[in-house]
Formats: sequence, structure tokens, C-alpha cells
Amino acid sequence: MDAPIRRALTIFAALSAVALLFALPALSSPERMMAPNSKPAREAAPLEPETSVTRLFFLGAVGVFQSYISPTDGDRCGFSPSCSAFGRAAVDRKGPLLGVIITADRLMRCTMFKRPGPDYLLLSDGRLFDPLENNLLWLQ
Repeated sequence: MDAPIRRALTIFAALSAVALLFALPALSSPERMMAPNSKPAREAAPLEPETSVTRLFFLGAVGVFQSYISPTDGDRCGFSPSCSAFGRAAVDRKGPLLGVIITADRLMRCTMFKRPGPDYLLLSDGRLFDPLENNLLWLQ
């Protein structure tokens, strides 16, 4: 190798070693790796048992679909999260009535003609990203 290239590689290796030595304290503890204004993770509150019969019915129906029907039908949903996971989250977060309405809206939009655009981002696996938070029906 030429002397200038060897000298540049030596300087680069020395600078990399110095940078690594300065980075070691930051790598040593999780608290130091947190963002400046972030708070440590809280312990999860104990889950209370679900008492709404209607909510249990719809969550059970989605669970039966996910466990028995979806594996035989195959993975065909073009959205991420899948329509059944979206429905479960909608009923769980928004309640049975609004959750079923939001899920019905999603099922009507889940067609093979849906394309990426300003409303849906195309993910690397070819699916369209449409989380529950992007649904605006619950605002009305």
C-alpha cells in the first residue's frame, strides 16, 4: 500500500478507537441511552377483567375468526395491521358500538383496488399502513 493511504487508515483507526472509548460510558447503562426528556418505563397496571357482555362477544367473534377461519383462508389482507387485528383493537379501544362501525368501514376499504397514496403508506412487505389512529370516524 502507498504511504498516504496507510497513514489515512491509521488515523481513521485511531479516531475510531477514541470515539469508541468516549461512547463506552453511554453504552454502559440504559438510563444514559434514554432521550433527554424521556421518562423511564412504568410498570404495567394490572388488567381488570372485562365485564361488558357486548364487548366480550365481539372480541370473542374476532378471536374465533383469527384462530379458526383465518388460518384456513390464508393471509390475504392488503393492510397492516390486518383487518381482524384492526377490528380487535377498535372494539377494545373504542367500545363495541363504535368499534364495530370503524371495523365495518375498514372492511369496506379493504379491496384489491386500493393503492398507496396520501392516505396509505406502502410498507416494505407490500401492504398498506392503516393503523386505528388514522381512522377519523371516531372523531364524529
